[in-house]
Amino acid sequence: MARLPGYAWKLAALAAALAVNLAIFALPDQSRTVEAFILPNLDFSQATTHWQAATGSARLIPGAPPIAVLDTPPEGGVSYISQLLMEPRRFSHLRFAFDARFRNAGTGSRRNLPGGLVVRSFDERGQRIRYWPYRVVSLEGDSDWRHFDTVLPTGPEIRAMRLYFYVSGKDAHLELRNLEVDGAAAAPWYRASRLALIAMWAAIGAWCSWPLLRRVRHKLSAKVSVVLGATIIFGTLLPQPWLAAAVRATDMIAYHLDAKVEAWLAAPETVRETPKKSPAVTEAAPPPQPAIVAPPPTVGMVALMDETMWGLDSQQIAHFVLFLLFSASLFVVFRDDRPWPWIALTLLLLAGVAEYLQVFLITRSVDIVDGGLNLAGAVAGGAVFALLNALGVRGFRTVAARFRSGAVDREGLP
Repeated sequence: MARLPGYAWKLAALAAALAVNLAIFALPDQSRTVEAFILPNLDFSQATTHWQAATGSARLIPGAPPIAVLDTPPEGGVSYISQLLMEPRRFSHLRFAFDARFRNAGTGSRRNLPGGLVVRSFDERGQRIRYWPYRVVSLEGDSDWRHFDTVLPTGPEIRAMRLYFYVSGKDAHLELRNLEVDGAAAAPWYRASRLALIAMWAAIGAWCSWPLLRRVRHKLSAKVSVVLGATIIFGTLLPQPWLAAAVRATDMIAYHLDAKVEAWLAAPETVRETPKKSPAVTEAAPPPQPAIVAPPPTVGMVALMDETMWGLDSQQIAHFVLFLLFSASLFVVFRDDRPWPWIALTLLLLAGVAEYLQVFLITRSVDIVDGGLNLAGAVAGGAVFALLNALGVRGFRTVAARFRSGAVDREGLP
């Protein structure tokens, strides 16, 4: 029996780890109920008491149990009912269960939330925590009665949550019954399994990275690859509050630099030099700015749906660029060994794994668009390397050879 190369064992380990991860996350009873029915009038026995609804779009069908009905007009629109939950942070998780029957959910709607249950979270100042998970159940098309049961994590920064049961589209119809919202906590076996999975991924990552790490001392290209790979892992596993703050700071710095450059270029040549201020001149204090009032947690569903329209942002572009650079640098590092099929498979698998690992973070979520951009960047990086190498672009092969040999570290680029 032929001996498998080291690359094959590592790819097999990655695939096995992914399969184990998926199997454990698919097991039932990952949480246990701590307190049942934490919201009032979930059975609608008191009509619409404690619920807010879009005017004229919600009604009740009496019976056992009563059924809440949401309808939209033939020309299209959004219908919803909502209720505010205070202090959800006293639980680590919330469990949502209900039965639903719907028709034309999302029909003729250009929005990407056709119907279902979403939860918006708010902090101490009443401002929405945008990075917190909010899509609980999504309904689209037509369906007879179906039961839905899912769990959403909470956090210490959440002061309040507002639940929205809604439907959008033309002549859309949604019926709800047997609502249940419970305080829950993660089961002990699930917490232990998560820790074991995290340790497993860390060990496999170190094992797979060793061929690259041992070349760091001698090759500049290996150093570049390690920095790029560490940036990808850091960006993947960084909690959303810190990531959002870093992105905002970067955007703000870029904005101010761009504004200053544009102002300098637009100024006449004679005034481009910054004049010195006279010590006798004092600048007037700027007028006071009006205080920003935090919006109450009662904004309608349309605002939420408008905020979630699909589009590429700076973070998604970074997915593509980082994987393009990492892929190209990796091919340069291992150009002498030429294990092209294994490097290609490793990059393809890494593109998906890097996005999938966000299941371990509450404030991050797996996004198929981000995974696709990872994959596109990895393919583009390999294509750029192959194209430049095949065309024999002047200086490319020389620089690549010096990268591999470590001559760049001693002599610098030609």
